[in-house]
Amino acid sequence: MKQKIGPIVYIVLIFLPIVMVSSCLWTPKKWGEIQDRQYYFQKFHYVCKGDDENNALKLMKAIPVKDIFKQLEVTYNIKIDTADFDAFSEANDPKKIKVYRFLQKESFGWKTEKPGKNRIELYYYVIFDTETNMSEKKFKLLVVGDKHVRAIYFGDIDSYDEIGPKLIKEIKTRKY
Repeated sequence: MKQKIGPIVYIVLIFLPIVMVSSCLWTPKKWGEIQDRQYYFQKFHYVCKGDDENNALKLMKAIPVKDIFKQLEVTYNIKIDTADFDAFSEANDPKKIKVYRFLQKESFGWKTEKPGKNRIELYYYVIFDTETNMSEKKFKLLVVGDKHVRAIYFGDIDSYDEIGPKLIKEIKTRKY
């Protein structure tokens, strides 16, 4: 009998690292003490088995990263450089998306080539349950400073267009 991996396993794999790094998150005092307030949007990763690069590109361009990052800048008194992502978006070239696969396309990523110790990473997951023909949609945003996670936001959504409003609301209400 073939044993299949259920959506619970995927959820555990996604959120276990979050729990493990939660002790690294900064307090308001630590945020006030940081010297280097320049951050860079360095990674956008989209996970959805069977999707393609064209849809991944449309999704990445549709999420209002500028509005989300503007709220992060206000909340944490930081500056976020999105120039590389802006250039990627303007190029409108699905070939610039890295595709990860095992038998079929499973995830899609954009990542800047510029290194940086202060970075922002955004993830969007669509997890299908083949038995119920239903999907779960989740997002995660990481603020990484000096190679440590300093703030993390995550949640469940019904559609990708909820990511912006939900993240902005969460950033406003939960500052640290």
